[in-house]
Amino acid sequence: PNVIFSGYLHKKKHHDKASLGQKYQRRFFEICNDYLVYAKDEKELHTGFGNNEYYSVAELVSCRELPGLKFEFKFPERLLILKGDSELERENWLKAISHAKELALQKVGKVSGNHSDQKTPGNGSSVDANDEEEPVSGIKRPPTPPRCKSENDTSLPPSDKNLSNRPTKSINPTGTANGSNNSDGSNNGNNNINNGRSSKANGNNSNRQDVMSDEERREEEMRRRKEEEWEKEREAARQKEREWAREKEKIREREKERERDFERERERAREEEREREREEERERERERERERERER
Repeated sequence: PNVIFSGYLHKKKHHDKASLGQKYQRRFFEICNDYLVYAKDEKELHTGFGNNEYYSVAELVSCRELPGLKFEFKFPERLLILKGDSELERENWLKAISHAKELALQKVGKVSGNHSDQKTPGNGSSVDANDEEEPVSGIKRPPTPPRCKSENDTSLPPSDKNLSNRPTKSINPTGTANGSNNSDGSNNGNNNINNGRSSKANGNNSNRQDVMSDEERREEEMRRRKEEEWEKEREAARQKEREWAREKEKIREREKERERDFERERERAREEEREREREEERERERERERERERER
């Protein structure tokens, strides 16, 4: 499965009597394979047990921010009002659902494009007039030449019959060679025609392949740019997380330093208290000494 984004969010409950005491529920959400799905926890979602809710991201109507770290995903059949734990988490979810919708719409566009390319000429289909008589290779065949008729054929028109009564020239022995040369020339002409057809077919096929490869290259370039932009955004989010972790570490270090200062202050206070007790003990000892002196 292609998991784009996942994590726990607080989902607003439906308006019913049972939800009056608790407005939000903590649920595990995941954008996977062109669907937004959520369950009570990650284990329930991945094992398939429980009532998992699925929503197609291609049908997402809108997504927008709401006050107080809240945001909404509007689908035709449901409006999801969600709340994250931080501004960064809300921003990442909105970007993730938008990116998933773009990918889903691109897939839908490719599928519809493939179906339109596979349409065959028939009733109600729009076909180019130049393609109706073309073979599979896309090359028009030349018309078949008329069949030659003999001089004894009675089906000749009157003008052709008169031509048959004309005196004929005697054919010398070299005529056969000339005839064979003519047949060779006709064969060469046919070969040239066939070669021209094949070269033209190869040219058309190569042009079509070039056009397809150009479209594929453009689509690949667009996908690559989208992935680079998304990777930059994820890197920026990770950088913010690292900065926040460093800031929290600094805060904890300052708290520890203040605790150490407090401990040193308390230790000094205890030392002063002990010093006062020792001084009082010495004073009491001197008082007892004076009492003994008076008794003597």
